[in-house]
Amino acid sequence: MILKFNLLENSIDYLVSSIDLYLEADENGEYGNFASFRNKRKWKTAFVLLCQATELILKYGLQKTNTALIYDNLDAASISADAKTIDASKSILRLKNLNALSLSNDEIDFVQNCFRLRNKFIHYEAEIDCNRMKEQFAKLTVLFMKIHSNFVGNNKINYNTDKDEFYNNQINELVYFDENLTIFRGQEVQKDELEGYKKELDFNQKHSVLKDEQGVEFKRIKYSSVRNYTEKEYEYCGDCGAINDEYHVFGCDIEECPKCGGQLLSCECGMMLVVGDELWSFEDCYSVRDS
Repeated sequence: MILKFNLLENSIDYLVSSIDLYLEADENGEYGNFASFRNKRKWKTAFVLLCQATELILKYGLQKTNTALIYDNLDAASISADAKTIDASKSILRLKNLNALSLSNDEIDFVQNCFRLRNKFIHYEAEIDCNRMKEQFAKLTVLFMKIHSNFVGNNKINYNTDKDEFYNNQINELVYFDENLTIFRGQEVQKDELEGYKKELDFNQKHSVLKDEQGVEFKRIKYSSVRNYTEKEYEYCGDCGAINDEYHVFGCDIEECPKCGGQLLSCECGMMLVVGDELWSFEDCYSVRDS
């Protein structure tokens, strides 16, 4: 059997393969406590494949303008099918110079940086920040779709599979992530809520004393990254995102009561947070994010 793919089909094949690996690497949005090294290392190949898909869709755009433009040496006496084609960086610059690419300068810089990182993954040592990689992968997917629309005329992709709707949904989720979400302390959070979230964590580090119903003061119990009953390290608190030796967000499901040792949120000790001369309830602390 001999299979032939034109530049567009070849690009989409790499896109599909990259999404398949992305789903394994992403682990349904797990970045912290339960992330698997075996799965996270797949970010590298998923990203390389997405860069390859992007490089080919750029060459497809050049080919639509003039087939000779995909070749490195435009001045050769004759250009054969096996002549050397231009690299990814030159493809995007050539399209830019032809005014044939609807990307901003910032977007072009981002794609160029992705190509440089891809080359480093392939030719040198690799270091992967899994949180950052999700953001880069999502943004590059958005730009791939923009380039596809630029040269195909629409965002409808023929994946050559029986799961077109599935892949469309994955791309839509990545587009949503790029527009609305970021990763902080192992959790996906809304970009417009991040500063409030950080403010709430900072507020709790400055207020370490609780009072029970009798007015007796107790020191709050900080988050520990090692749970004694498992001796396994958990990088972040699974509810509020506190890290080792930080105080929880008051009202966190996991914070322990220093008086009874139970769950602070549900115990009957009536603990209140000492804030200056005032005593704050869990509900009072919700206002910190918006202050």
